[in-house]
Amino acid sequence: MTEFQQTGLAGYHCPRFQELPSIPLYKDQVVEELNRYLAPLHCGEITATMVNNYVKVKAIPPPEKKRYGRAQLAGLYLICLLKQVYSLGEITAMLRVAEEPEDFPARYDTFCAELEEVFRSVFTGQTPPQDGQALTVTRAAAYTLAYKLYALHLLRQAARRRAKALEQAEAASQRAKKEESKTGG
Repeated sequence: MTEFQQTGLAGYHCPRFQELPSIPLYKDQVVEELNRYLAPLHCGEITATMVNNYVKVKAIPPPEKKRYGRAQLAGLYLICLLKQVYSLGEITAMLRVAEEPEDFPARYDTFCAELEEVFRSVFTGQTPPQDGQALTVTRAAAYTLAYKLYALHLLRQAARRRAKALEQAEAASQRAKKEESKTGG
């Protein structure tokens, strides 16, 4: 098993539309649920203020009686993922691609499946498909996100290695000073 498989991203599961809570949620419940889905990705958290802003700019429909349904939760999840690499305007345009709202659950599930496939590919060191097939917008967005998260993962690893090396160097320096003071030098 490679180090990247151990991070869990190679096996990350995006919640499918039918796996999202079936009962409408209040904003604080939405935030909690989304942050639970996003935690393994280390791509930041969503806040209630962010949810308000996404509604305000019409990236997602407003809540009904202060509650958010599956479609809004799915839209917010996609926004949280895609904001890593796209502007909110670009994401809003992507979310509006379907002409009929009933197309959204299928498009959402397609994105989730594509993202999982891309994560498996990227985080196990495989290369993108070379079958001559043009990448769809969905697959291209998924690869963009996966490679961005992969790069951030590598940066976190490098920072941990640097911190460990500095810690070891500091400990060695302290030991040397202690030894020097014992020998009277």
